[in-house]
Amino acid sequence: MTKKLSIIFAFISYTAILFGQITPEDYKRADNLSKMVAEKVYYSNVRPSWIGNTSSFFYENNTPRGTEYVIVNAATLSKRAAFDPVKFAKSLEAVTGKKVEPGKLPVSNILFSEKFGSFAFVYDNYNWICSLKDYRIIRRDRVTERTSQGSWDWGFRDEAGKEPVLSPDKKWSAFIKNYNLFVRSIEDKKEYQLSTDGGVGNYYSSYIRWSGDSKKIAAYRIIPAEKHMIHYIESSPEDQLQTRHFSYEYQKPGDAVPQKFPQVFDVEMKKHIRVDDNTVPNQYSINNILWSKDNNYYTFEYNKRGHQVFQVIKVDAATGEQKVIVNETSSTFIDYSGKHYRYNIDATGEIIWASERDGWNHLYLIILLTVQ
Repeated sequence: MTKKLSIIFAFISYTAILFGQITPEDYKRADNLSKMVAEKVYYSNVRPSWIGNTSSFFYENNTPRGTEYVIVNAATLSKRAAFDPVKFAKSLEAVTGKKVEPGKLPVSNILFSEKFGSFAFVYDNYNWICSLKDYRIIRRDRVTERTSQGSWDWGFRDEAGKEPVLSPDKKWSAFIKNYNLFVRSIEDKKEYQLSTDGGVGNYYSSYIRWSGDSKKIAAYRIIPAEKHMIHYIESSPEDQLQTRHFSYEYQKPGDAVPQKFPQVFDVEMKKHIRVDDNTVPNQYSINNILWSKDNNYYTFEYNKRGHQVFQVIKVDAATGEQKVIVNETSSTFIDYSGKHYRYNIDATGEIIWASERDGWNHLYLIILLTVQ
């Protein structure tokens, strides 16, 4: 019996090894997966974008007949074709001299005017305008290209590098000097120091947010982090024979990231209204400061490192008191980059918020006076 069991075990182990081996053909099939399913999945990538301040939005739809371009009026719940792709293709052919298929238009970044009389688009690294009255197409300026040097999505911005920020009433400018926040009167050029706790390694950001009535300022105090650079060698640049070296800033797991602490300043009283730093520990990011219409408070977003806590926090402009308005938590990961949506409704003091808190991605209406 023992001998038979040994033979069976050896056979199973050998079979598992055979089936566990990965061949070059397996890799080729994996690499070709995107080609195998290309143009075979439809209606799968609808990304609506609002048209200016109108009640309509635009989206592209991949269909068996080709790409459709649709405008939806959210107020009347109606939709229509955004333009005639056949006419547009003929006009683009006439201007460029290249064959254009109506169902596969080689354009991107379509943007409609608020009066729906024309739309802009990008083709062949140029910006273009198409008039919907006669489908006349005009080429504009060349699209600005990103360079390989100093342009990396994972880097952190220069918090001290912004110009002075003018108040909405054009009577004051706010700026950073000696690591602290100052305001200057436009009329008599007098300067007033609003913060005194800024210094080397703990300074105020020049990205300043004025309240709508020009009476208060929201500003970050920054604890910077060491820049971590990753170096690359481009072996075969297109514009030269020699190799090229370039570097990107890139924080790896465990590396420190800048910490931001929003504060409030009363410009009329020349007073610093302190906001508790301890409510936003171990940050990955703090951003999107938005003042309320009545200027009584502002809200900001706190993304805790690890992406398992994401909050919208309300700050009282008179007292600096904070209240968590939206509290998203997850035992795994909050998809803040792909499914994040927040819209503050000034007229009602509410927030439209996207959340997967019940397992599905839904829109919620958040009342700012209520903690969720």
